[in-house]
Amino acid sequence: GEFDSNSFECLNPNINIVSITINFGKSTNIMITGYENLKYLTINCEKDPQRIYIEGSKKIEKVIINGKLSIITSGMFSEISTLKEIILPEELIKIYDYAFYDTSIKTITIPNKVKTIGSCAFSNCKDLKEIYLSEATYYYGIDCFLDCKSLEKVYYNGTIESWKNIVFDNEFANPLCYGAKLYINGKEVTDSLIYPQKAS
Repeated sequence: GEFDSNSFECLNPNINIVSITINFGKSTNIMITGYENLKYLTINCEKDPQRIYIEGSKKIEKVIINGKLSIITSGMFSEISTLKEIILPEELIKIYDYAFYDTSIKTITIPNKVKTIGSCAFSNCKDLKEIYLSEATYYYGIDCFLDCKSLEKVYYNGTIESWKNIVFDNEFANPLCYGAKLYINGKEVTDSLIYPQKAS
């Protein structure tokens, strides 16, 4: 199909806080470009864009996405090594490959409608210490948590039974692969059968 492209181009490179409202439809590509010193970005999606590109912003520390965004596309935030915090919208249903690869995220909450998380989505997130996962997420792609060796706590809002039914594509797709503890509804799981052999 045909895609429109809408660009948010920075005319003042010293700007470090930006709030963008997207009210374009599904077939639209959004380009956020030239914000060299951008640290805090808020994206308000009144409609669901096809894709959001962030280019030339290598100093972003915090991103908040509100509204109707349904997918985090491949590599959307990858290699923004300064990114420490991201708040995802409740309407999100899919996170693609390499979405947060090699960022400095410390903690993240996966919204309750997310069904799948792609390969390497969080790989190389060396500062990731805790993650909040949803029972709705039934599939984690290859190496989803590769090199997330600081991950200590995984909070899950489902049951032991639903955890056992999750498809982890390989050992590094499982957030428990480096010895993180699993908490179900706030309580630490001690059943050794839940925990994979610790990866090195």
